[in-house]
Amino acid sequence: MDCIHIAKHPNQRQYRITPHSTGIQHRLCESCFEIYENDPRKSPRESEAYNIYQSTDPNLPKDQWTLVNEKPIPRTSDNRMQFLIKSPAPGSHFYIKTLNAVGLDSLPSKVITMSESNVVLKSILTFGENTDEGKLVEAVNIPWFEILDILAKDPGTAFSIPPDKWEEIIAGAYQRAGFDEVTLTPRSGDYGRDVIAVKKGLGTVRVIDQVKAYKKEHLVTANDVRALVGVLHGDGASKGFLTTTSDFAPKLRSDPLIAPFMPSRLELINGENLLSRLLELRRS
Repeated sequence: MDCIHIAKHPNQRQYRITPHSTGIQHRLCESCFEIYENDPRKSPRESEAYNIYQSTDPNLPKDQWTLVNEKPIPRTSDNRMQFLIKSPAPGSHFYIKTLNAVGLDSLPSKVITMSESNVVLKSILTFGENTDEGKLVEAVNIPWFEILDILAKDPGTAFSIPPDKWEEIIAGAYQRAGFDEVTLTPRSGDYGRDVIAVKKGLGTVRVIDQVKAYKKEHLVTANDVRALVGVLHGDGASKGFLTTTSDFAPKLRSDPLIAPFMPSRLELINGENLLSRLLELRRS
């Protein structure tokens, strides 16, 4: 494999290199060779960009798979890869190659097979500016609706969606419900608030939501809810929600440290109510 300059002008001085990560020999021009020698970004973890390849046949030779993206996908500021694959059919297969600063690619990654639940790999929300509390949600993307359609057909899918994606789904719900400002807080240092939603009018209503993406058998405890009551006091929000994919422990709602706040200052949303509310917003 040659760098683009050698491909255009094959008579110039050439350098042959064989990266340890691939074992594939490359020919570089003098400029690209200098970059390669001095640029520490040679491992896949620190690569500059990515290419995604797709096939319906996982046994097809890798060099015959179709390139999905039109140009290499740059890594994000937090060293993640984010790319929207439009309407991938269940049963589609993908692999990824990383590119370093001079365009040398890695060996193919492990093959990823797309199932319906893999739709959560897509970008659910469009974000605006960062604030002191997190990222402002600008819009809900098509995958948000696709996930709700899957949940409508198979509510059990809820338990296979990662917690961070559930926080995005809930943030999208507040945006769809007409709140003027919706903030998705960072994964750490959120002070017990996963989503913050603000509604402006004659006054300002501030709502905080703590999301518990639990398996069906994992119930939310009274201590979990009492902790949110403490967060509610410290934040000064008008109301707090504790939203879970599972359910709440028996007799929790009659707890003397919880009951006085319900429902005016505190609301508990279990998996059944969560799905019902989401599907109502989906139809609106």
